[in-house]
Amino acid sequence: LHESLDILEELQDTHATLRVMNSLALSKRDLGEYDAARPLFERAVKVAQVLDEPLALAVALSNLADHVKLQCEYELALRLHAESMRLFATAGDRIGVAWSLSHQADLAREQGDPEQARRLYDRALAEFRAVDHRPGLAACFSDLAAVADDGGDYVAAQCLYEESLKLFWGLGQKRNLPHALESIACCAVAHGEPERALLLAGSAAALRKALAMSLPD
Repeated sequence: LHESLDILEELQDTHATLRVMNSLALSKRDLGEYDAARPLFERAVKVAQVLDEPLALAVALSNLADHVKLQCEYELALRLHAESMRLFATAGDRIGVAWSLSHQADLAREQGDPEQARRLYDRALAEFRAVDHRPGLAACFSDLAAVADDGGDYVAAQCLYEESLKLFWGLGQKRNLPHALESIACCAVAHGEPERALLLAGSAAALRKALAMSLPD
């Protein structure tokens, strides 16, 4: 990829350069090479600015925001996601706007502001509903459930986890099912339903084994 990137930059193929640069940056990040990935994400933003295309720049900024969040630079991540959301809106991409809201909600939750997180997840949910984007709806229900769970509202959490479970099942996203089942099991324990919790936990464990997934930390 590095060689391809050099060639594309020499040829001044800006669109292809941006694609390869993002792919290379994501690969570095996934390998845990954060220091090597960041300059690539930052270069991708500069390349996208040259294109003068709001959607391309929105994606580049969102990728950079996700990365700096991993490096615990929350204020910078929030600013980048806010700018990314503005550009998604300019481009008329409601799904992009919704994901930006969801990412900002994640930041609020991680910084200990559940009320702000809930407000942002609710806004994201409304956007996803407007365009019937079911992967986004499933993720939002799960995130809202986690906020309710953190606050001790286990009844609301269980209902929201169940909504996300239905959607993940309908989408065929089986890798998301064990976590949802385990979360519902935890809510069942809080409700004083140990037998149901045990059944759900057993189902989640069997599914994890079938999917060859490791147990969560």
